[in-house]
Amino acid sequence: RRAGGGYKGMLHPKQVGTKSALQWKSMSSILNPPPDEHSDPAHPRIISLYHGSSSPSLPFTRTKSTGVNARVPWPECDEEEFQRGKALLRTLDLDALTFQPDTLVHLALEIFEELDLPAALKLPVEKLQRFILAVRGRMYDNPYHNFWHVFDVTQTAYALGLATGLIAALAPMEKFALIVAALCHDLEHPGVNNMLLVHSLDTDTKFRDKLSLEKHHSLRAFELLVDHDIDLLQGLNTMMYYQFRDCVVKIILATDMSKHAQYMQRISAARESFNNELHRPWSCESAAASRKDLRREYAQLGMEVLIKCSDTSNVIKPFAVAKKWAHRVTEEFFKQGDMEKTSGLEVSKTCDREKETRVGLQKGFIDYLTTPFYELCAELFPNMDKNLQRMRENRRMWDEYSDERLEAECGGYKQQQQQAALALG
Repeated sequence: RRAGGGYKGMLHPKQVGTKSALQWKSMSSILNPPPDEHSDPAHPRIISLYHGSSSPSLPFTRTKSTGVNARVPWPECDEEEFQRGKALLRTLDLDALTFQPDTLVHLALEIFEELDLPAALKLPVEKLQRFILAVRGRMYDNPYHNFWHVFDVTQTAYALGLATGLIAALAPMEKFALIVAALCHDLEHPGVNNMLLVHSLDTDTKFRDKLSLEKHHSLRAFELLVDHDIDLLQGLNTMMYYQFRDCVVKIILATDMSKHAQYMQRISAARESFNNELHRPWSCESAAASRKDLRREYAQLGMEVLIKCSDTSNVIKPFAVAKKWAHRVTEEFFKQGDMEKTSGLEVSKTCDREKETRVGLQKGFIDYLTTPFYELCAELFPNMDKNLQRMRENRRMWDEYSDERLEAECGGYKQQQQQAALALG
């Protein structure tokens, strides 16, 4: 960012069709590393998330209201629709795209409540409501990366976490971190990928290589969490705050697909001892310290892998749901490709509508990415086999589809999304 606030050489979010500009301020804050966890505990290094300034007492600086839905009234609940969603909340059969955003915010709150987090962590429900509405207010009207998507990932993480037994092994603060990270994992996503944003930056390669949308999502998540009107972290001391922040940021950064190969290696290394260590009871005080560290390590890995599963979960949903998401994500890819051509940039792989097909991209995604990934995850988590089976059934269904058929069956969502956006103002 230039001193005068300009963004020379960088595509401003208005150029990618978002309803309001991404606030790409403080990119240096995204890159600013947290304090060294091994520093002197008697003299903790306190850094503001916002200004890089030091504070003698707080691990963060509460900010003025973001002005983004923090005071929007909590919507009335359509009880019939809510009950329909609640009945499916713990399953992979819930189709988020069949619900209005007002119903989804109620269902998001229900996840927090079913996990007993307001009581366990003394979280005021009113502040949770403001947080959920603020997340909704910072999601843009993209074909794929929108509020429906972040709710879908959150609900899927909840359902998979229950099915695999991971959530049962987590402490309340870890459960809270998982759900917060899922809700915020694509906060303010502009509808284009990291490569387009990096290529549009007028800066040296060393700096560009450190940038990612996922870091931006993480920064924005904590801006909301410590917002004056939300302030969900007010009860945390310095050490608790940084542990929570580290946990949430790592979960969000796990969704960066450029790190996918690293996760495949980590899962392979951990699969034999993962569940034994994660669920092992702490039977005596002498073993508690070492086991606590080991359990935390495996719990963190489990949450990071779970968010990756949830972020790619359209392939394990019922095909009627999976095909909708496949159409939406390829629509977003092709919009980016059109923009790159117009801007004279090299068209990103998967984004050229003249060379790629929607159905072909989905087949390749399943064959080369999600099948090896889910097969490995099935060795890490119990009860994943049925998800693998559904993915294989979906793959066979794609052999019966053409782009024309997919467009005819799923292309009508655009008008529905526009109407929902108008209803939200």
